[in-house]
Amino acid sequence: GSASLVVYARGRSTSSANLGVTITATDTSGGHTVGTQSLTTYPLVRRGNCSLAQNDTTRSCTVSIPGGDISRSFVVFSSTGNPNDSSDIKPTNQNVECHLVSNIGTAYVVCTRGNSTGSMSVEYQVVSWGRSFSNGGISVQHVSGALASMATTVDLTLSQPVATSNAFVLFSSKSLDGAINDASHFATAALIDASTVRVTRNQTAAALWVSAQVVEFSNARVDRSTTSGSGSSVSVASLPSRPTER
Repeated sequence: GSASLVVYARGRSTSSANLGVTITATDTSGGHTVGTQSLTTYPLVRRGNCSLAQNDTTRSCTVSIPGGDISRSFVVFSSTGNPNDSSDIKPTNQNVECHLVSNIGTAYVVCTRGNSTGSMSVEYQVVSWGRSFSNGGISVQHVSGALASMATTVDLTLSQPVATSNAFVLFSSKSLDGAINDASHFATAALIDASTVRVTRNQTAAALWVSAQVVEFSNARVDRSTTSGSGSSVSVASLPSRPTER
């Protein structure tokens, strides 16, 4: 016989909770010793609510990422406002940004806005990978910064350069001033080189705070292009053909 063997496990499902599930593999073939190996599986996606109540400008919600390591996790979210009246629909109340932070071994989804009138419902999903980009998984860098009221761009610098052909940007922003949700409150974000995310808008007036996540995805191919338009929809014609099922 062999003194040791390798145990492989492949995740198929997990509990409805955002927690891990422990699997125990036991050698029952007999002999002088019985070997046992315990594995803890964790969900790929964790979901939750991190809503902002009346008078809240910030809400932190704990996420069960082992060790609080957010270097292989990113968050996507959607939000909807619940204004008490028309005065609550200012961009400072309605425009929400969310990001991941890690503090003393615990990970949090943190959602913020510029002002605190009315409530905002926020539903988030945190995607986590077991391996880094260099080991066949993903790596995520989390950066943030201010877009000044009279500026059209701000550059956010990454701590480590990325492979741009395997990387994409997710971002969100909150409005720090302004009474109307005009073009100054809406920006785009793009990798302009391996170490820089550039946030751009066409109109100035409002100050914004922007949070970006740069995700490097192993074995993925990322194509980039730009487009503009004034109608109800626009098309991007310059992207190469790709299999949509992947």
